[in-house]
Amino acid sequence: MANNASQDGTMDQLKKVLRYVRRMGRYPGTILGVTILVLSVFVARYFIKDKIFESSTVILIQDQKLPEEFIKSTVSHDPSKFISTLSKQVMSRSRLEMIIRDHDLYADMRKRVTLDEVVAYMQSHIEVKVYGKESFRITYTVNDPKTAQAVCARLAQMFIDENVNERSNQARTNAEFLARQAEDARQKLDVIEEEVRVFKESHLGSLPVESDSNSQSLDQIISRLNTISEDIRSARLRRSIEQGKLTETIFENDPSEQLRRELNAKRRELSQQLLQLEENHPTVLSLRSEVSQLEQSLRSGPKAAEGMTRINPQVAANIKMIDGEIGGLQGEMGQLKQQMANIQARQDKAPKVEMELSALDRKRKILEENYTGLLRKKEEAERAQTLEEQNQGAQFKVLDAANLPTRASGSGLIKLAAMGGVLGLVMGLGLALLRVLLDTRIYETADLTSYIDAEVLVAIPRFDERLMPQVKVAGLPSPEGEGG
Repeated sequence: MANNASQDGTMDQLKKVLRYVRRMGRYPGTILGVTILVLSVFVARYFIKDKIFESSTVILIQDQKLPEEFIKSTVSHDPSKFISTLSKQVMSRSRLEMIIRDHDLYADMRKRVTLDEVVAYMQSHIEVKVYGKESFRITYTVNDPKTAQAVCARLAQMFIDENVNERSNQARTNAEFLARQAEDARQKLDVIEEEVRVFKESHLGSLPVESDSNSQSLDQIISRLNTISEDIRSARLRRSIEQGKLTETIFENDPSEQLRRELNAKRRELSQQLLQLEENHPTVLSLRSEVSQLEQSLRSGPKAAEGMTRINPQVAANIKMIDGEIGGLQGEMGQLKQQMANIQARQDKAPKVEMELSALDRKRKILEENYTGLLRKKEEAERAQTLEEQNQGAQFKVLDAANLPTRASGSGLIKLAAMGGVLGLVMGLGLALLRVLLDTRIYETADLTSYIDAEVLVAIPRFDERLMPQVKVAGLPSPEGEGG
C-alpha cells in the first residue's frame, strides 16, 4: 500500500512537470526574445571591450652548482615560500611605480585615479604560479602586446636579480648571526674556565687529582714520624747514660782507681752497643752483667779517703748536644704532625670539592660543545656566504622568454556567442516558467480541482477547427426562386 501511494505521488509530480513544460510552449516569443537579447549583449561586449594581451615567461629554478656535501646552503629553499616572498618584494609599490613610469602604463587611468589604485590594478594583472620545485611562471596582461612582452621580461629579470640579492643578504645575515652567537659562547666559555682555574687554586690539595699525592705524603709523614720517635727514644737513652757519667769524684791515693777506670770503660762500651743493638741482645746483656759486677766490686772494695766531686765537661757537652738533637727532632715531629693535620683536613674536604668541581666541569663541557658547534656552523655559514656572493648558489634561469602575444586573451567571438546563447536560453525558459506560474487561468481539469472541492464528471476536449471535417449544407431556396 505504501509503495503504491509513493508511486502515485511520483506520477502526479511528473504529470505536473509535463503540464508546466507544455504551457511554457505557449510563450515562444518570450524564450526567443530573451535568448536573442542576451546573445546580442555578449557579442556587443566582444566588440566594445578593450583587447587584453597576455605575455608569460617560465623561469627555471636551478640548484647550487657545488654539491651540498661540500658546502651546505644556509638559505631556505622552499620554492613556494621563497618565491612568495620574492613576489611581494618585486610587486611592491615602489617597484611597480618605477615600471609604470618607465613604460608609461595606464596613462588614461592615471589621470582619473590615484597612483596607489593604478599600482593595485597592475598587481591584479600579474600572476605568479609555482610548478613544484623546478620552475614558476610569470604572466602579465595589458592592452598592448609589445608592452605586455616588455613588462613581463622586466618582471622576470627583477625576479632573477632579487633572488641573487635576497640569497646573498640572507646568507650574510645568517653568517653574522652565527658569528655573534659563537663570540657570545666563547666569552661564556672564558668565564667558566676562569672560574674553574680560581676554584682549583683556592682548593689546592683537595682536588681529586691530588688524592694519590696526598695519600703518598701521609705515608711518608707517618714513616718519618716513626723514625723520629725511634731517634728520640735512642737519644733519650744515650742522654740517660751520659747523665750517669756527668759527675766524677777524684780521690787521692784511691786503691780502687783501676777498678773505676775499668767500670767507666765498660759503661762507654755498653753505651756504644746500645746504639746499635737491642736491650735483650746477648752482647748487651753480657756488658750489663760485667758493669754490674764491677760496680759490686767497687762497692765492696776498700774505701778511699774523701775525694773531690766535679762535673765532666766532655759529658756535659755530650748531654747538651743530645738535648739539642732531641729538641730538633721534636720540632720536626710537630711540623710533620701539623702537615698531616692539614692534609687530613684537605682530604675531608675532597668529596665536597669534587662535587663542586664536577658541576663546574659539566658546565664548562656543555659550553665548550656549544661553542665548538657554533664555530663549525659559523665556518659553514661563511663558506655558504662566499658561495652566494660568487653567484654559485641556487639561481633562476629564463626557460621560456616572454612571448609577444599575437591575439587578445580571453574568450573569442564564437565562445562568447555560445555562452550568450546558452545563458539567454536558460533565462528565456526561466521567464516563460515564471509566466506560467503567475497565470491563474484554467486550462485543464487539474487546474479546476485546485479551486473547487468537487469531482469533474465530464470534460469537453479542445478541438482544433483546422482538423475538423468540412460539411457542406444545402442552402434553402430563396423566396424569389419560389415565386418564379
